[in-house]
Amino acid sequence: MTGVQTCALPICIYNFAADGTGDVSISDNADSWVAADAVGFYFRPPGPGEDPDDGIVDNADTGFSLVGTWGIATSPSGFYSSDYRYHAAGDGSSIATWSAELPTGSGTYEVFIRYPISALFATNVPYTINHADGSDTVVVNQSINGGQWLSIGIYNFAADGTENMSLPDNADSWVAADAVAFVRR
Repeated sequence: MTGVQTCALPICIYNFAADGTGDVSISDNADSWVAADAVGFYFRPPGPGEDPDDGIVDNADTGFSLVGTWGIATSPSGFYSSDYRYHAAGDGSSIATWSAELPTGSGTYEVFIRYPISALFATNVPYTINHADGSDTVVVNQSINGGQWLSIGIYNFAADGTENMSLPDNADSWVAADAVAFVRR
């Protein structure tokens, strides 16, 4: 892609060839001061139809399991693949779990989550990531930023079968369990 591009910060998505010809530049052609600091390049996990087996565990995959009774839905939009699971606010006894599918074995992985677009989802959804160095809980507001892959951290995984991510129903509203991506860093 060439030419002047405008995107919605903080993230812009572009395809780059692996031949080293891609770059990012800015000019001083602006109406005020121009600052140049840093640019980060990150791999985006694939979306529907873009190599769905590379590190992604969907709610329909064998690496996904449920405790309790969870509904299955195909609306609202923004979910990964063909559907997602949901549960009303509860006491934490109903749990969705994604077992880590590590495409390149042990190492450092960025963990991404995805859920549908709905302002009715909970604002305090606790995702617990069990990794080689212990366990971390990240609280996510599912009522915003749905329909996209969201990073919830970078963790070391030993690829010994103990790593997973779980999502209980103890939140202030509906909880959505859709897909998780493990991207090697």
